[in-house]
This record gives sequence, structure tokens and C-alpha cells, in this order.
Amino acid sequence: MPSSEPASASLGSATLDRLAWTRQFAEGLIRGVPQEHATARAAGKGNHTAWVAGHIAVTDDLLISAVTGEPGVLPESFQSMFGGGSEPLDDPAAYPTLEELLAAMTQARERVNAWVAGLSPNDYVTAMPDNMLPFAPDYGTLGFALAAHEMCHAGQVATCKAAIGLPRMFS
Repeated sequence: MPSSEPASASLGSATLDRLAWTRQFAEGLIRGVPQEHATARAAGKGNHTAWVAGHIAVTDDLLISAVTGEPGVLPESFQSMFGGGSEPLDDPAAYPTLEELLAAMTQARERVNAWVAGLSPNDYVTAMPDNMLPFAPDYGTLGFALAAHEMCHAGQVATCKAAIGLPRMFS
């Protein structure tokens, strides 16, 4: 039987659902990495868990600031450490702890979730700022783009875990 819920409400619910699902998955992977392995990289290359966690937080914070015009909530130093184009460092002391990075992920995602929950039906077709168009064309797809981005990087954490012999999240 078709839902009597307006399509825009369904889209908002679906967006929040996918954001929550990917976050649960990413957090589960990150929490499965001991702090002493936070900067371990598969074959010594690519992104490591600390960088991925910080990058997910920075991306959420940056994009929600782009659409709301509000300043970011994460420390300025996070942009140079975790922003697009930054390079992961092998030195664990160069990064906050994984728990601190998970807290930053939560803080930034709360902003995203509040924004998505507050969208009106007309908001979904609002174009993203020009510099964000490659990531998502409009407000209605931003949450799904963030979920896809997070899942891509969660896969990198899974690879790091495998490279150091840690168990898979699901067996």
C-alpha cells in the first residue's frame, strides 16, 4: 500500500536513515582499530584510520557550512590535517586520538542531521554553491553524497585493519 507521507518527507527520512547507517558502519570500523595502529596504512600507502576519521568530520563540517553560511565547529587545524588534498602522516603524535576524532565526526554530523531534518520540500532542488557542485548538485542529494563519501573512506579503514591482521567487522 502506498505511503501517505509526502515524497519530500520520505526523502528527508531516507537521507537521515542512510547517514545513520553509514555512520554506524564507519564508526564500527574505526572503533575496531587500536589507538596504536591509528596511522597504520595498507602497504604503507594511502589513507589511514586517523586521517579517514578526521577527513569525514571535516567534510561534513565544510559542506554544511557551505550551505548554511555558518562557521565550522571543528578546530581550524583540522582543515590542513584532514581537508581535501592533505596527505596522511605516519606520526601518531601528529593527530588527535581516535576517540577525539570520533567526537569530531559526531559533532559535525549533528549539524548535517539538523540541517537535513529542517529542509522544506522546496529546499531539495536548491543548487549547491558552485564550488560544491562536483560533490552534490543540490540540497536533496547532499546527504546521500556525504553517505557515499563516508562509505568510500570506511572501506579504506577496513583495508588498513586487514593489513595489520585485525579481524573483519563482520565474519
